[in-house]
Amino acid sequence: MMFLKIVLTCLFANICLGAEILVDIDRSLESVRPDQDLVGFEISLTEEGQPIEHAALNVKLETPNTSLLTSTDFPHVEGTTLINGTISLTDGKFKFSTVLPIRGDYRLLISAKPAGDINEVTKELRFRIHESPDKVTNLAIFLSFLGTLGLVSGFIIGKGAKPKLRYNVATLTLLFFLLPGSGVAHPLDDKLGVSGVPKEDIEVWGDYKVTLNLDTPNPQVGSLSTIRGSLVNQNLEHVPAIFHLRFVQLEHGQVVFETKITEPSGQFRWEGQFFDGSAHRVELVAFPLGKDQAVLKPKLASVIAEVEGLAPPWHATLKAMVLFLLIVAITLMIGVYIGKRAALEARTI
Repeated sequence: MMFLKIVLTCLFANICLGAEILVDIDRSLESVRPDQDLVGFEISLTEEGQPIEHAALNVKLETPNTSLLTSTDFPHVEGTTLINGTISLTDGKFKFSTVLPIRGDYRLLISAKPAGDINEVTKELRFRIHESPDKVTNLAIFLSFLGTLGLVSGFIIGKGAKPKLRYNVATLTLLFFLLPGSGVAHPLDDKLGVSGVPKEDIEVWGDYKVTLNLDTPNPQVGSLSTIRGSLVNQNLEHVPAIFHLRFVQLEHGQVVFETKITEPSGQFRWEGQFFDGSAHRVELVAFPLGKDQAVLKPKLASVIAEVEGLAPPWHATLKAMVLFLLIVAITLMIGVYIGKRAALEARTI
């Protein structure tokens, strides 16, 4: 029995050889508001309490799956991959910050292959993000309005109003749901590169040249985009570098993703999703490993990602319409019942 317990511990905790993955989150997840708050993650790879300095690390963050009954603000993001990247771990730690776009259960998948004879270790972290209190309040107000609309309409119809008035009330109630409310967002003018062509920005400063590439020219909500960066010297040789990468949503000037990647190879590749269908600026600062950034003053490379906004999918719209119609139908029937009772009592007096 003790042997079985040890075996299960080794299989599920991934610490048989002393290697372990730890994840620290910089704030309480209970207070995180979807699509608003930047959440910081710190991943540590240790062996017997000491950092493992050389390893290949893969990080993958998956969004909550689609709910059967309700939808979120970004239905195209549901059940997709938000970030996916493989980097070289040089000091035993990797940090990134990201905005979590929707409520629900997220899954963070981490795998690391340390150098040498240590086997690959993995970790899966599941966590839940609750809906923003403001949005819950707004939804409650809107549903209360629908309920009131149904009650008043039902009361007027049930009390035996004139046929023309009953017809007008029913028509207005129906038209309330048939008004068009969906559309496709249109991207801003392409400022860097031609639409449909991968974008690139090259900045030269001192003896170095930093290159930033957005391989996905027109990113789409719900899909990953590929970003590549490199730093070379005047001999066009890649030099070990620290890359500071971040995504800025331009409409509100909001940083939605940020990380620092240390790469001895002098180049990196990262996949991330732009979950908001509006223009984003991808920014990259790179400087040689071991050099003083304040002295070198590296230049900022940037490209504009013209994210393609999409109309809500039919199933998301259908779920919302069914919910709203159900509330109105129930309150309408209650209103009709109350109206008929009131009319009956008025006739018996």
